[in-house]
Amino acid sequence: MTAGVARVQAAGAEGWIYVQRHYQDDDLKTLGAAVPAEVYVYGDTGALISSGQGTGGWQAGRKIPLKEGEYLVEVGRERSAHHLRRIKVKAGAVTVLETGWVSVTTWPGQKQPVEGCKAWWAELRAYLVVDGQRHLVMSNSSAPASERGRIQLPVGAYEIHWHGLAVMVTVEANKVHHLPTGGVGPFIGTDVRMVAQKSDAAAVPNVSMCSDGSTHLLAGRWWLSQIEKIEEYPYERRVWQEMEVPALDEGSVRDLKRDGVAGQLLKDAEPVPLTAAEIAALTAYKEGTLKQTATSSDSLFKIDDNPF
Repeated sequence: MTAGVARVQAAGAEGWIYVQRHYQDDDLKTLGAAVPAEVYVYGDTGALISSGQGTGGWQAGRKIPLKEGEYLVEVGRERSAHHLRRIKVKAGAVTVLETGWVSVTTWPGQKQPVEGCKAWWAELRAYLVVDGQRHLVMSNSSAPASERGRIQLPVGAYEIHWHGLAVMVTVEANKVHHLPTGGVGPFIGTDVRMVAQKSDAAAVPNVSMCSDGSTHLLAGRWWLSQIEKIEEYPYERRVWQEMEVPALDEGSVRDLKRDGVAGQLLKDAEPVPLTAAEIAALTAYKEGTLKQTATSSDSLFKIDDNPF
């Protein structure tokens, strides 16, 4: 048995990976800051199988030809080893990776308040949360500012950040998840913030509240935090109030048109996440090579004689 990122079973035997896209380029232009995922594929030597364009990623919605075997695939934009999935390719068959989308719509710039807060737009960021740590895997931050934002993600659970706060979203195949939003305020005071948790920790998602109009936020229950003056030293203290932001723009989950792809589909080809030990063993991940550390004794793949 040979350790490696993939094993080619039959030279020249070819199959395909297909990552759903749902939208054509012209469709995406009408959806504001709508950003599809890219597909990164690692092969039998641990090297990135490059598309030959940009960062080497492949476009979703395109059949990626590959020799029969087992590969590591990442579907996203921001790149994280925690987002790698093990996947099988069989000659003459198409392995489909299902995806969904997350979207948000915010207020036009000219209607946004500015005092005590910053202007915002529909920038979305998606994180995988592993052992309490966030790993950024997808965003539309590279797109021009827009009142509407939309990002594509593989099926799974993600922490979605918008305008300083975050919610957990389960992305479903062939569906778009519209985030519910509401307005709250204005608030007059010193350092008035809406916070995800009752904590002063810098890592806790929070957003400054506007004093000249309502602040647009994700609907839900948050903590309102502000500085209150007192007579004793240190003459001020932070006070907290739990607050519900009611939804003005109701969230929803809507069906998308399922991608059609020609060819025989490979059944039972669910992508499998790597274990923590496998991820820890990888080096030079973002440089396009998935090599194992010299001290690692475990194979990245435990391959049997007939995985199909």
